[in-house]
Amino acid sequence: MKIKILYTPLFFAVLLFLFSVTINAQTTISPTPCISAAAEGTKMLTATGQTTLNEEADALVNGQALSSFSTFCAGESLDLSVANKKDNVTYTWYNGSDIITSNPFVVPASLTEITLRLVAVECPAPGLAAQSDLVQTITTGSSAAVSVSVSSGVNETCQWYSNTTASTTGGTLVGSNSTSYSYTPSEAGTMFFYCIVTNGCVGNPKAVSPIFTVTAVNPAVLPIGAGTLSGKTCFDIAESNDGGSCTPLSGRLATKADFSQTATNTQTYTFTPSGAVSKIRFAYVESLEGAIVKSITNNGNEADLYVSGAVTATVVYNNTLSSTNGAGTGTAFGKTTADALTVDLYVIYNNKADGSGTDERVKLTAKIQDCACCGAMISPTVYKTFMCYNLGVSASSNLDPMVPNAYIRGDYYGYGKQTPAMFGYIPGDNQGAYLQYTASSWGNGVKTATDPCPAGYRVPSKSEWQGVVANNTRTAVGGARSGDWGYLYTGVKFGNFMMLPTAGAYNYVNYNMYLSKNASLMYMSSTSASLEGPFSALSDGSYAGSSATVTEVGYKTFGSVRCISEN
Repeated sequence: MKIKILYTPLFFAVLLFLFSVTINAQTTISPTPCISAAAEGTKMLTATGQTTLNEEADALVNGQALSSFSTFCAGESLDLSVANKKDNVTYTWYNGSDIITSNPFVVPASLTEITLRLVAVECPAPGLAAQSDLVQTITTGSSAAVSVSVSSGVNETCQWYSNTTASTTGGTLVGSNSTSYSYTPSEAGTMFFYCIVTNGCVGNPKAVSPIFTVTAVNPAVLPIGAGTLSGKTCFDIAESNDGGSCTPLSGRLATKADFSQTATNTQTYTFTPSGAVSKIRFAYVESLEGAIVKSITNNGNEADLYVSGAVTATVVYNNTLSSTNGAGTGTAFGKTTADALTVDLYVIYNNKADGSGTDERVKLTAKIQDCACCGAMISPTVYKTFMCYNLGVSASSNLDPMVPNAYIRGDYYGYGKQTPAMFGYIPGDNQGAYLQYTASSWGNGVKTATDPCPAGYRVPSKSEWQGVVANNTRTAVGGARSGDWGYLYTGVKFGNFMMLPTAGAYNYVNYNMYLSKNASLMYMSSTSASLEGPFSALSDGSYAGSSATVTEVGYKTFGSVRCISEN
């Protein structure tokens, strides 16, 4: 008899008891010829403290210890049994490498050699211990790692579950075959995690980890950082809201946002840092949780240090934002600018290039509405929302903001003043007074108390108007009518989503205000050089748009205001 002990690398032992005899090699074996073999001795076997199998007492053939059973006859039935069985131990008899599935076992007459083996495998319950903090608080867009260590594992599998309550039942499977799991929340809130480890042996005993709690806080609480986050920020599904502040529906259909199309629902947003930073992440906060964003993917590596170039994120919006099963079924159906669905997109980064600093954030808000979107590029990568009309135009006019008309030119403002110097009537004997200002009255890109634009908007800066001129295709629209004021029915379209009417400008001469009879654009900026000095404005001497420039004009000039979003 041969006795062997086999060990596996995963803390379980296989105990082997071999007994071999040779049967006469002949075509026909009668029941009488039998072969005897001398036993090689007996031994007590202990498997690394997990189980002890006494070969003398436990491995039995026809009721006798395997070591003392030495005679086999062809065709004989052998009763194979195990005495003193233990819990969580599986016992398997083998004939060579073949499992013996029936008992008693009949010795095949065709065999010339037979080998009996008894394999005993113990299957203990696994042990689990937390290796990460049980409670973690992070900023959305950052990662939290939860992990455990496993003891007494036998071919174990690890499965991680997330849960919305602090319970180890009813969770959602989120990861497997690892003792750790990394969670990157894109929204603020609390999530719970636990791990179930199952040993891959008889009985499949399990163990459940403690509950891990991860709370993600809104990135809005972080300090405001530097750099720019750019991408499309306004989507008009163009299904209803015909007229008023949303503008006529007919003029919006050509540029409607159809979220069933990849070109609409998949957008790229670009963060351009100001200097070298590190650990760049992206996150979002929805106004209607779970209804707006399907996924956000960081196209960079959030662990990278010394990042000075642009990093992008891909946002996939839900295709149900616009109607797919008939009018009125989209989530954004009927939404105006005032109650639009919004998603705050954040880039979060460490303000030190080597990662030793603190987190800061830059925010960009995207709106999904059933209402006109107006805006233009102010750099090769940055799109900004503008108001659709000049200040002073009533939304009740129900006039298309993309079609020039004398009645959408709005009022005329002097630099630094919150109220118009002249109102946008058809020219007549309008008179007004020259008003002084200070060099910082309109803040040069930062809204001030005297800024005339409504909440959420401000007067554009000189550099922003320069960006509009440099980064958008300019198209002359409308047609001049006869008479001195016929040019008021012309305008310049910048890109596809903003038209500036040729409203001309008022000039202060001899204590009177006169509207110039020249066909020109004159759009105020918030940038001024000095007290009673020149300020910058978007100017064009003709309605063709070909000569549009941002230049300095005299302080006695009063022009139109087109407000830009503060977002």
